Amino acid sequence: MKKTALNKNRLIFSDFFANEIKDNPLTIIDAGGRGGIEMPWNKINEAILKVIGFEPDHEECEKLNRKNTHQKYIPAILWSEKKEMDIYVTKEPSCSSVFEPNIELIKKYENINWQSKVVNKKIKYPTTTIDTELSKMGLRADFLKIDTHGAELE
Repeated sequence: MKKTALNKNRLIFSDFFANEIKDNPLTIIDAGGRGGIEMPWNKINEAILKVIGFEPDHEECEKLNRKNTHQKYIPAILWSEKKEMDIYVTKEPSCSSVFEPNIELIKKYENINWQSKVVNKKIKYPTTTIDTELSKMGLRADFLKIDTHGAELE
């Protein structure tokens, strides 16, 4: 059986599915939203998909909101409670985390595997919860995508 990146015959991509849920679109939470949503979510008809993203980097968050009119990105860390937390901003921003990288450990690997994870600075960002943000919008979540570099449990 040949694998394909996107199977247009799958129910979620069908006109039938879009028509059936048009009055009640799917909502996906994108925790760690840098770069926006990826396959297969970015291939779903945007009329039937609401994306609520969380990206603490204000600049990236604004960029995502300008680029994606059917999506809303919130400039905060998604967490289990509301407070302020540090983010260790790395050379490659997509590797940033609330957890400081263990450079001594990862230096045991080839340079290409750890150089992007060197911390450039530490910045405080506000946190928020899924419940807080979804209740403000009167939404519920159907799917949750989490890319938070080890902080998924929180």
